[in-house]
Amino acid sequence: MDLDFNSDFIEEMILKKATTDKKYLSVLSNVFDIRWWKNKNVGVLLDLSVLYFRKYSAVPSPKILQALLQKAIASRRYIEGRDAYRNYKDDIEYADVSNTLLSSAQKEISLPEEAVNSNACEYMKERALYYTFSDNMEYMEKTKSVDKCLKVFEKFQKMSFTPADLGLSYFDEEQMKGHWDFIMNPEAKISTGLKSVDEYTNGGFLKSGKSLYVFMGQAGLGKSLFLSNLATHFLENGLSVVVVSLEMSENVYAMRFDAHISGHNINRLMENNEDVRFRIREFYEKHPESQLFIKEYPPRSIRTSDIEIYLENLKNAGKKFDVIVIDYLNLVLPGSKCDTMYEAGLNVSEQLRALSYKYEVPVVTAVQANSEGMNNENIDMEHISESRGIAHTVDFLAGLYQTDDDRREGIINCRILKNRLGGQVGKICSFKLDGSNLRLEDTSSVRPHSEAEEIQRNLGDISEAINNI
Repeated sequence: MDLDFNSDFIEEMILKKATTDKKYLSVLSNVFDIRWWKNKNVGVLLDLSVLYFRKYSAVPSPKILQALLQKAIASRRYIEGRDAYRNYKDDIEYADVSNTLLSSAQKEISLPEEAVNSNACEYMKERALYYTFSDNMEYMEKTKSVDKCLKVFEKFQKMSFTPADLGLSYFDEEQMKGHWDFIMNPEAKISTGLKSVDEYTNGGFLKSGKSLYVFMGQAGLGKSLFLSNLATHFLENGLSVVVVSLEMSENVYAMRFDAHISGHNINRLMENNEDVRFRIREFYEKHPESQLFIKEYPPRSIRTSDIEIYLENLKNAGKKFDVIVIDYLNLVLPGSKCDTMYEAGLNVSEQLRALSYKYEVPVVTAVQANSEGMNNENIDMEHISESRGIAHTVDFLAGLYQTDDDRREGIINCRILKNRLGGQVGKICSFKLDGSNLRLEDTSSVRPHSEAEEIQRNLGDISEAINNI
């Protein structure tokens, strides 16, 4: 919340906080540099406060500061013995500094705490950046490197006056009220539009994000179809969806939504274009809050950081989004060098999950099944292609498969393999595919299990319990 105050106001505001708030002075004492302060009187008072705090772990009262100031200036030893004062030691006069202290003590800060903290941090980071580079200019010219500066500045970038988040205090009445509001609030979840998936995830995906959802399947089975169908259901809920495609162009991907929304055959969109467009406009009039952004990249050409830049560009353009869909995970490059495929998959999945924390929206993606998982009714976590590290990271994992009979009938099955939202693993959902508009219909809320499937379910529950330990 940068309100663009002038330096005098911000420096006096920081002085007021540092001489009244122990937590504030504690943070300041870890990064303090007297050269930052354009108002030299403020610099002297802050320096004395920091020295006092480092010795006594307390905030000096105005009377103590007056005494320290009087002794320091009267003897000059304090000032002359400190390199930081070299450039302006003759400008420091007791009366001037004392008046600044008196003014600060009487100053009232009517700004919200968030605005005070934000402006103080931004101001000090800006000053720190300037002196970090000026101090290291000779080093940079010799080495042609800014690494040293960046490491120093990283320390200041982490500076914050906001109280640390201590987590959920489980037995605290107020915090437990918030916890149960979350449990009882149906709006805390985003419906997938698939009855059985909603049932096994206690209402759908977490609206607040902090979670990664993955559908696994062999090539050509329907991973992308699952993602586009989920995205369409999210749009029907009035949500804004971002689809990042690494397999299909934006126009080809958009054709799937044309078919999903209009109900027309995807191969006959051109001849039915007027009605298709009418139905899409009708859909938007019914769901005016919905937005869909489709961004294509060549496969294995981008990292999660590139996706993050794109998302920031959307935000800067004033576009909001409620769900991020990545099609698909195996085609995203790891953010750092990885020696094994396991490490690469783990790296990408961890970074995609981190995106859900940063933007507080769910991230939904797909992964390829390995050769053992092809046409396998008992598809499991071990059948993830390239890296089982993905399974260790995700919050929800489902495996897609078809039997010979399913292929003839247009059925795609989905076995839940990992499920932090409901704990029910081994469950099987079945969906009927309309081959013309590529829409999936949930054929049953709960499918009866055979004895073999029941054994598999129980084994899955045990596996899930072990994974969550």
